[in-house]
Amino acid sequence: ARDKTLCVDGLQHGQKYRITLREGLPGSDGKRLPVADNRDIEVPNRKPALAFRGAGYILPRIGTDGLPLRSINLDRAKLQVLRINDRSLVEKIYFGRISQQLSDHEVGEILDRSGQEVWRGEMAISNSRNQAVVTPFPIDAVLGKLEPGVYIAVASTEDIKPGGWDHKATQWFVVSD
Repeated sequence: ARDKTLCVDGLQHGQKYRITLREGLPGSDGKRLPVADNRDIEVPNRKPALAFRGAGYILPRIGTDGLPLRSINLDRAKLQVLRINDRSLVEKIYFGRISQQLSDHEVGEILDRSGQEVWRGEMAISNSRNQAVVTPFPIDAVLGKLEPGVYIAVASTEDIKPGGWDHKATQWFVVSD
């Protein structure tokens, strides 16, 4: 108990519960509950979330399962794959921008100045309510053979409304020859 809040452990998202506060339960003021008190509560569903499961670079090999995309309470994800121009790569490394999460604004900046979009599409996600689900984004199957270089996979969804500066699920990866 904290002030006027009673914390209850072991509850699950998306469930309804009936909790009984038993007669004699002590209050913070030293008084005891004179009679049992029943309360109906509902734990809301988890907020939709989307993130790539890796940090930094990954090196996809032929035949890999793909980039692991972690989601909660989502059925679909929009995906975009960008390639950074070789000339722009040194600048990204110098300013420490490489491997960082990107906002809509930064994706637009890359497309305008230092890179190109190589693929855009959607992917179904096997949703398990209130559970984290990892769905591989099959880079090899979707994009085929990629030229050597630095790529960025960006994932978003209509269920999560980021602003222009909010970060999206981002995974930088390298294809090497």
